[in-house]
Amino acid sequence: MKTKKDEIQPLSWRLVPDSFDGFRGQEHLFSPGAPLREMINKGSFMSSLLWGPPGTGKTAFSRFISDKLKYKLVFINAVTSDIAKIRDILKVADFEKAKVETLLVVDEIEHFSRSQQNVFLPCTEKGDIKLVGISFENPYYRMNTALLSRLKVFEFKALSVKDTELILENALKSKDGYAGKIKISAEASDMLIREAGGDARKLLNLLEMMVLSAKGKTVTEEAARKAFSGGLKYDKNDHYEMISAFIKSVRGSSPDAALYWMACMLKGGEDPRFIARRLMILASEDIGNADPGALGLAVSAMTAVESVGMPEARIILAQAVIYCSMTHKSNACYEAISAAEKIAEEARPEVPRHLTRAGAADYLYPHNYGGWADQEYSGIKKKIYKSRKKGFEKELDRIHEDVRKRAA
Repeated sequence: MKTKKDEIQPLSWRLVPDSFDGFRGQEHLFSPGAPLREMINKGSFMSSLLWGPPGTGKTAFSRFISDKLKYKLVFINAVTSDIAKIRDILKVADFEKAKVETLLVVDEIEHFSRSQQNVFLPCTEKGDIKLVGISFENPYYRMNTALLSRLKVFEFKALSVKDTELILENALKSKDGYAGKIKISAEASDMLIREAGGDARKLLNLLEMMVLSAKGKTVTEEAARKAFSGGLKYDKNDHYEMISAFIKSVRGSSPDAALYWMACMLKGGEDPRFIARRLMILASEDIGNADPGALGLAVSAMTAVESVGMPEARIILAQAVIYCSMTHKSNACYEAISAAEKIAEEARPEVPRHLTRAGAADYLYPHNYGGWADQEYSGIKKKIYKSRKKGFEKELDRIHEDVRKRAA
């Protein structure tokens, strides 16, 4: 039975799925036979870290497992909580654990420093609570490695247009939503899905706003435009689209486009360190040894950004972005490590005897042979590194050939 309280709760809160099949876009986690689904179906759950774009189901999933496994749900946000509050929650959980298990959900957990995250180590180690950390960012950048080793990490992927269409359809038809009493025009629906940008929570909040501002039982394009007239601010979901455009612009040697997308992100409140980290990755993945200086500049920019902060950090980032955009490009390093990983997966590696400690007597020490010795180093017959002959790669090829010739 729907109560008065149910009616005043936000639509996004009321529509939390009550089964695995109700979640969209996370088939890798929730499809039949998936380890996470099987674990919960068997009545157990491990402390975990859920990361991915906003509105993809991380918070909803936390509420779902709390209901399904009868945990006491305690929800906090790292931005507004402190360690003293955490310790109080843990004391209560320890006192109550004989009667009920506590599921502590920490939203934006990456906002706790690595040292602050240590507060969770004893309780996760002993199993006093079930911890769920929620993060928008890749946890390997900001999380305490000791805590990560105690958590199972699950990535929630961005929702597709089809996923958001299904969520919208459910909201209109579900008894916890509008139960078929509200209609929406095709134009308004397209506008809503486009504005939501793959964020289910935003989708449902916008739908609710449109329904409240519409005249009658049908949401028209005109009503939708009025609902959106205030404009939408840049948020953590938008950065996935803009960072993609930014990276592609740098890779495509378009400094103007790269600077534009970076300015959009910074104006929207994006963390400049996030941009700097992505630039470091790009400097190896898309530039590599075509210009080895690009990685050094990107690393220096990251260091400077952390030291200086905004607004001056934007100038430092601009210098690195312009350089990386305009210099030679090569993905040879990325292709090489990918090829090596593929070969490494095909068979168990066997180290040639003369490279082992037992066969050291047969090893040819290159410095005794002019810098290079003709001997087997891996037993791998496939060519792994393939120069693109871009920028400094051509000089590196020449140096490598010269080293082998002089020693021969």
